[in-house]
Amino acid sequence: MENASKALIMAGTVLIAILLISIGILIFNKTKGVTKQVGDTATTTEIAMFNSKFTQYEGSNVAGVYVKSLLSDVRVSNAKNAEHAVTVKLRKINNTIATNPQASSIVKNFYSVICKYDSNGYVNEIQIREIS
Repeated sequence: MENASKALIMAGTVLIAILLISIGILIFNKTKGVTKQVGDTATTTEIAMFNSKFTQYEGSNVAGVYVKSLLSDVRVSNAKNAEHAVTVKLRKINNTIATNPQASSIVKNFYSVICKYDSNGYVNEIQIREIS
């Protein structure tokens, strides 16, 4: 009789241990999804911050002064971020971005700036085209 009660106590202990392990695994699986979600949010924020350096210049009527600033930002970014290098394609431009240095707020030419994205969502190409 004494051995039977010890066996029941041991069986109960084993069942409680299995129950605690199951609950631990269940909690781990639930929090794993939250951890992945936090990682995805961090990645999305990083991509948005990277892209914002270039998308602020995007538009169909961009002054030459801003295009020069954009090109400067691209050079700085490419020097810091070789894995996310941005290429610039100049279309219908006479090799120079025209600005008027004598007038403080008047620029000579306007440009169209279009950002293209890679499969991960990063800006990887910027097309600049002179508006005639």
